[in-house]
Amino acid sequence: MTRLTALFCAILLGATGGTVFAADDNALRQRAYDQTLTLEQRLDAIRSLYGYAPDAKFSRTVCIWDIVGRNGPVFTAAEDQRIRLLGYGVDVKLVPY
Repeated sequence: MTRLTALFCAILLGATGGTVFAADDNALRQRAYDQTLTLEQRLDAIRSLYGYAPDAKFSRTVCIWDIVGRNGPVFTAAEDQRIRLLGYGVDVKLVPY
């Protein structure tokens, strides 16, 4: 898995806002950013940090700026990551700008 996939997951799963963290959350944050762990282990830490069930499904909308639009290289790369994210229970609707 790429770092871009991990970054997307961290942003999309953590985009709840208003969450109050306990003292044990520092350990979960460290696990979420630990590059030696698998992506699945890191996502489990993110889900635990934000109180999501392990099998929870998410849907988010992300705006992607690409000078060429939908056919550009940035949007194409984001579509590749979107496919990977579906395997982790994150459905991302990409909007080109």
